Order: sequence, then C-alpha cells, then structure tokens
Amino acid sequence: CTRALDAIKACEAEPEQTDLAAVLLSNRAAARGLADRCMDALSDCERCVELAPTYMRGLKRRADCHAALGVWDKSIEDFQTVVDYCAAPTAAPASTEGTSTAETAAAPAVDEQNAKLLVQAQAGLQSVEKVRNEHKCCLYV
Repeated sequence: CTRALDAIKACEAEPEQTDLAAVLLSNRAAARGLADRCMDALSDCERCVELAPTYMRGLKRRADCHAALGVWDKSIEDFQTVVDYCAAPTAAPASTEGTSTAETAAAPAVDEQNAKLLVQAQAGLQSVEKVRNEHKCCLYV
C-alpha cells in the first residue's frame, strides 16, 4: 500500500503523468470500495476526477461510491455524465495519414471500453434512480 501511495504521489508531481496518477487513484478506489472503505474510495475518486475530468472510469467509480453512501443525486449526476460522454459519437479521423499503427489499432479498444462503461453507467443510473424513488416514497408514508 505504501508503494502505491508513493507511485501516486510521484505521478501527481509530474504534470505529464497526471493521467497515470488518475488511473492509479481510480484503481485504488476500486480496491477500497471492495474493502467497504467507501469514504476512502470516494476521496480517491474525487482526486482522480480533479486530475482527469474526462477519465470516465474514475467518474463512474465516483458514482458507485456516491450510490454506496446513499448520495443519490450526486450518483445520478455522475452516472448521467458518463452515459452522455460514452454515448456521444466519436469524431472519426478524416484521414489515417500520419497516424501510427499503434494509434489506429488502439482506437477500437477505446470504443469498446466506452461501450462497456456506457452499459455499466446506464445500469447504475437505472438502479440508483429506482432506489432513490423508492426511498422518497418511504419518506412520505
């Protein structure tokens, strides 16, 4: 755990490594969430989203944390942002000229990741909306 913390701090210190720091924070958040340390996981997600606002896996994990903590509106907002981002059509390059083979080969993987996140975020959004609505009904009884 100390090594992970050292790695995150080192990455955060280097501006060109902030994306890596965001991934590390997101991964640590996932581990903390599985260990029922939701507040720690949420803290990691907050920092992750601060460093890389378009890293949708971090935002989806933050939505999961908010849901686990019963913060329905924030969870719904984050899930909806992930859904909107992942459902948006990606701009296809006008030409592949000047694009490396690695970049061209990596493009479908990004779309597959977004498709997977989209399905997960849609399911999370529906689940949280349902629980929130049931919770509101119980408050008025």
